[in-house]
Amino acid sequence: MKEVKLWRGPVKKVTPSMKREMVMLSKAGISNSRIARKFGVSENAVLYHLNHKHRERVKRYHRVYRERVKPSSRYSEKYAEYMAARYHSDPEFRQRMLRHIKRYQQKIKTRNSRILIAVGTVLECPYCHRTWRIHCGHIRAQCPKCHRWLVKLPLPLKV
Repeated sequence: MKEVKLWRGPVKKVTPSMKREMVMLSKAGISNSRIARKFGVSENAVLYHLNHKHRERVKRYHRVYRERVKPSSRYSEKYAEYMAARYHSDPEFRQRMLRHIKRYQQKIKTRNSRILIAVGTVLECPYCHRTWRIHCGHIRAQCPKCHRWLVKLPLPLKV
């Protein structure tokens, strides 16, 4: 009867100390499957760390695979053209996009409208040089007098 392999959870990272112990066990003649069971990793992980040729083969395969699967610039250009055409031709889609953009801009604005800071800190605006003391745990992102931004905001979305 064929042995069924069960999923063992997330992948474990092989630490340098584990690698040194794997090399010692391999030199002692213990099989890769036993080493894998001892550390709770796959046999391929053991083979990757013990065999230089196997490691190079895996790296080469993933390099080629990544280049083959990576979306081309041509695809992204076509997608951009499709989205622009749909945005201009479909009013419902345009309204939905604008709602999402406004909601995201509001989220950024509210996130940046308050800055957490220690109570009792004395602040000075770099523009108008007004000073004030913090009484609660946050401040507005704008100076109360000149209304200039005290923090840098992310670049606005282009519509």
